[in-house]
Amino acid sequence: LKISEEGCQYQNRWLDTWNHRMHREAGRIAVRETCSRPSLQNFWERFLYLFSPPNNENGNLHISQIANSRCVSMSVGSACLEFDLETMDTFGKVPFDDELVEGGPLIFHAEPHVDKTTGEWVTCAIQLRISPEDMGLKPEYVVFSVEPDCSKEVGAPVKRRLIRRIATEYPSPVHTIGLTEKYIVMIQIPYPLNWDGMMNAEAKWLMNGVYEGNLNDYNTWQPERGTTIRVINRETGEETGIFQADPFFFFHVINSF
Repeated sequence: LKISEEGCQYQNRWLDTWNHRMHREAGRIAVRETCSRPSLQNFWERFLYLFSPPNNENGNLHISQIANSRCVSMSVGSACLEFDLETMDTFGKVPFDDELVEGGPLIFHAEPHVDKTTGEWVTCAIQLRISPEDMGLKPEYVVFSVEPDCSKEVGAPVKRRLIRRIATEYPSPVHTIGLTEKYIVMIQIPYPLNWDGMMNAEAKWLMNGVYEGNLNDYNTWQPERGTTIRVINRETGEETGIFQADPFFFFHVINSF
């Protein structure tokens, strides 16, 4: 959207992602998305599909810039996709090259905030780390940023700065964070991931080909846990304050100072 003395101009274009191409070519839901699964008529096709890792190219939730110039788009559990603001051409996944890549998949990204003064791109996600002791999943919140001095070249590797890891037995999606000059405010609501609900939704799809999973299958409201508000120093990663509050639900944080 461009507004000038000459008037207002608007341009819209689908990002050319693998997910979108598969849906468009098939004329139906063809690959895994949040709250949907591909329409496969055969039981064995569905069974084999369970072992196909998702490509996760879906950028329909958030748009921002890293390094004050590289435009990126992402969804809650997707890869970070890079595109050109002028032509709307899609360049593909941002090639991250850092320690977070080795730690396991990042899911439920919070919508990033960009520091309006420095240009630092800040967010958090849940990382499902595998414990070498018992081979079980050890979920952690990972708070990280992309500093403004990273390469501005399209497609160049990007190194994220790890700010803090927070171990948790009950990971709840953080839709967005609060960002001030010195601190990150992370609000953990009592809506943890529901592994049983996820598996039940997958099992029903496997058996009858109809996927009925929704966010209440992925998460379970547990108000007895209350809400945890964490204040994290952006430079040191130290948790300078942990506060307990009544249970509540939210999406976005504004006016942080």
